[in-house]
Amino acid sequence: MVCGLVDLEVQGTRMKIIFVRHGEPDYRELEERSYTGFGIDLAPLSEKGRQQAQELSKNPLLSSAEIIISSAVTRALETSSYVVRTTGLPFESRAFIA
Repeated sequence: MVCGLVDLEVQGTRMKIIFVRHGEPDYRELEERSYTGFGIDLAPLSEKGRQQAQELSKNPLLSSAEIIISSAVTRALETSSYVVRTTGLPFESRAFIA
């Protein structure tokens, strides 16, 4: 799992963005059902992915966060749910975050 910090200055306002990649997905069930295309976005986290998300939720970088914004794909939503539960930060989901 990747977690990184980017500092930006936008119109004189300092902004920090923390980018996080979702935990490891489990594609087995989807492959068994022959899901293709966007159907693959329905993959939940694997057990390892859930452990990664739990570890992420304790990352000290997140103490400076003000909001969690997540892609709407299942693996990203599940990852962000661990962070939101641990940090209590407000949450938004966006359909088209690449």
